[in-house]
Amino acid sequence: MVWANRLQESLTLDVKQPDAVNIVLQLLAQADVLVRNLPPGAMQRP
Repeated sequence: MVWANRLQESLTLDVKQPDAVNIVLQLLAQADVLVRNLPPGAMQRP
């Protein structure tokens, strides 16, 4: 079902980088769906 993913885009960011966090917040303001591959609390860790 290749057509099911048509016009979808993906992005990978290192959320430990300050610039990446700003990008994530900007994208979330416009996003329909967010799929994350992190364990709970991973973004809060230093």
